[in-house]
Amino acid sequence: HVITQLPEPVIPPGLQRWTRDGSVEYVLSEGLQAPNDLAVAPDGAVWFTDPHPVLDRETPRPGRVWRWDPSEAEPELRLDGRPHPNGLAFSPDGDALYIVETVPRYLWRYPLRENGRQLGDGELLCTLDGEPDGVAVDVEGRVAIACHLTDEAIVVCSPEGELLERIDVEGAFATNLCFAGQELTLLAVSAPRGGRVLGFEREIPGLPLPPARGPRGSDS
Repeated sequence: HVITQLPEPVIPPGLQRWTRDGSVEYVLSEGLQAPNDLAVAPDGAVWFTDPHPVLDRETPRPGRVWRWDPSEAEPELRLDGRPHPNGLAFSPDGDALYIVETVPRYLWRYPLRENGRQLGDGELLCTLDGEPDGVAVDVEGRVAIACHLTDEAIVVCSPEGELLERIDVEGAFATNLCFAGQELTLLAVSAPRGGRVLGFEREIPGLPLPPARGPRGSDS
């Protein structure tokens, strides 16, 4: 069943920022569909996916990917028309952006151009068995992807898209993941089914997060 008419959202779609005093403010609130996942680029800019709010598995609806530099005023549209872009993460050298499409279950690699401000032509790396959602990359460039629905697992792919490992998380409906802990060797996975967070110790640590730039007009 596909919902063709959505109710008005209680909270408008947008990008929010938590300030040091604990308050929340919208930094972007116009022209967005349903912002989903984000990643901070090596230059401090925030990239985020903006899929259609309806996940239509039979006829995937087009989504977008944006780049927002907090030191500038407006977001920049960097990818338009791809079906349901979701999780995204940067390669260790910062030269490429990985993006998964929940439907039709693709993993893409996009080279970064013009000092990281633009995307080059995407390379389709692989088609996954389950619906891919969140993405995390380790220091060796391996891409971990949370998949749900038909194949509930964390799949680990090489930078070229070759399947290296599959971690079964049946019954979890894994949606997102990140590397955590002091050494970044704990792969933390959100498991909405059951309201849990799962943890898997890894030998190879994840990439540390680069610092995001401060908002325009601030010195943070």
